[in-house]
Amino acid sequence: MSTHDNLDDAFALPATSHTRGMMDLLPPEKPRAAPAAQPQVTPKPPAKVKAGEKTPIVSVPVYLPPATFNAVQDAIHAQRTTYAGLAIQAFRAISDDRLAAYFASPEPQDEIPGLEPKRTGRTGIQRQFRFHAQTKTYLQAKGTDVGAPSLSALVATVIGIHLGTADQ
Repeated sequence: MSTHDNLDDAFALPATSHTRGMMDLLPPEKPRAAPAAQPQVTPKPPAKVKAGEKTPIVSVPVYLPPATFNAVQDAIHAQRTTYAGLAIQAFRAISDDRLAAYFASPEPQDEIPGLEPKRTGRTGIQRQFRFHAQTKTYLQAKGTDVGAPSLSALVATVIGIHLGTADQ
């Protein structure tokens, strides 16, 4: 336990005759005020976009299995749309219940707990989906709700189910 109220003097050099004379040249030290309490900062929800105002676009890497990638390429060329446009179309067509069932852990096959396999994202061909920032936030929340392991796995699965290339 320290006997010092302020640790500045605990680490100060001892005053000698040489330094004592110099201390008289300095102005007297003013008492320090106690630090002000920091206000609690809460994150702000995404701001509503006003009519005519542009929203920022963010790139989201999505790993598509080869069969899904080929189907996506065919679909975006046939429909003259983008990766993000196809993804939004797929999200509108697939229910949350179906997604939750897809990402749910299967019944345990073993008596040892913790060994149940869980569906995860798979390796595949990476494509950059360019979503509005608010759309990305919405999709992240949806992924949490349905139990998706990542945003990439969620988007790839939804598109795969929509195009009929995901394993059911």
